[in-house]
Amino acid sequence: MFHKKNKRRRGKQESFSFRKIYPFPFSRNRRDGSPHLHTLKTEHNGLIQQNPPLEWTVEALLPTIKLAVYFGLLPVSIMTLHHANEKFVLYNFRWFSFRTFGTILLLFCLIVIETTALLYMVTGFYYSTKLETIELTTAGAAFYGYSVVSTIIFFRLATKLRHILDAWHQSEAPLLLHLENSDSYELLKGGPDNVSIKKQKKINSRKSIYTAEDHFSLRVLESFSRRSHWFVYEQTKYAAWKGLSLVFISFVATFIWNFTDLFIMIISLALSTRFKQLNSKLRLVSGKALSPKHWEGLRRQYASLSDLSRILDDNLNGMTFFSIASNLYFICIQLLSGLVTSTERTVDKSAFYFYSFGFLVGRAAAVILIASSINQETLNTPKHLYSCPHYSYCKEQRFMMEVTTDSVALSGLNLFNITRNFLLAVAGAVVTYEIVLLQFETTNTNPS
Repeated sequence: MFHKKNKRRRGKQESFSFRKIYPFPFSRNRRDGSPHLHTLKTEHNGLIQQNPPLEWTVEALLPTIKLAVYFGLLPVSIMTLHHANEKFVLYNFRWFSFRTFGTILLLFCLIVIETTALLYMVTGFYYSTKLETIELTTAGAAFYGYSVVSTIIFFRLATKLRHILDAWHQSEAPLLLHLENSDSYELLKGGPDNVSIKKQKKINSRKSIYTAEDHFSLRVLESFSRRSHWFVYEQTKYAAWKGLSLVFISFVATFIWNFTDLFIMIISLALSTRFKQLNSKLRLVSGKALSPKHWEGLRRQYASLSDLSRILDDNLNGMTFFSIASNLYFICIQLLSGLVTSTERTVDKSAFYFYSFGFLVGRAAAVILIASSINQETLNTPKHLYSCPHYSYCKEQRFMMEVTTDSVALSGLNLFNITRNFLLAVAGAVVTYEIVLLQFETTNTNPS
């Protein structure tokens, strides 16, 4: 008898510790294996309605996080376990692990190449002040500098990933009890696997040590390595292992350059979808008199999402700032290249130029518009509150005051907020910088 009691007690302790360690439970149907919460039944207009299965953001982000783990950006271990018809996901970061060592090694390689690019840039500016030198000497330093900064930010994010996802899970739990599944999460659940990540090198390759005839006689590896990393071979001799290493690191850096923007868009889309769902809920009760308890629940849901947006902004504002700065730089460089060498390009080069320039502009616009959707959704909330009956105004006055006085948006290092108006500011900055650079070119061409 005593043995049986101890056995039962140990079973309860194991179950408790299991649930305590794995904070992200997802109920899973045993028949088809599709993830969902427990199916809810709600009463609306006297009718019992069965809501469709609901989905957690943490699970929808799992493919995106896995892709970052595979490329060494997020050195965390992901464990997915099943217990009592529930799915548990654990994100664990350890300083002493192979993933952490791989990320540090990648960061070291990027820093070495960035140091070489900076030395080349300083040397180039010292010996020449032509506009072409600005383009050629800064491209490598800007590209790998952005990769270094992004890797550091992702590494810092990995140390806090579990706490961030835990806060996300807790903030959306009360909201999911009343909301339908969103179509926007089909994109999130598919992750970057369903998104075409275009590998495009923005380092200008017009600077070449070899002539066109020499290019065809070189091996493919050496040719690509020399043409894409000319700033490295200005200071060191070529070797096969150097070329292979540079090609691999260049591929990873290009992935980081693309994935960072994609990560910002996915996180912004996930958060803005939750605000959109809350607005949809407010739209259903617009103009109706609700109980104080109902208004209190809506206010708490908005407050939890608002707090979550601040947590995300505290950890992603640096990533957002450098992403916008990088896109702005490459747009200026690409536009400058087109204006200076417009008469020297062939048809195929012109086609590639317009494609690459359009890709950069579309990419920058997508990041800003999707990130600004968070702020845009919060601006739609007050109009539903203003339509409430006058006799229930005092019951939701606190909610309205909180919504109208609170500013919810992602920012860039807390220097600016990402709103739709910010897109116009970026466009104006591009025009201003181009005028300055063209004036600089005219001054150097005609010193008199």
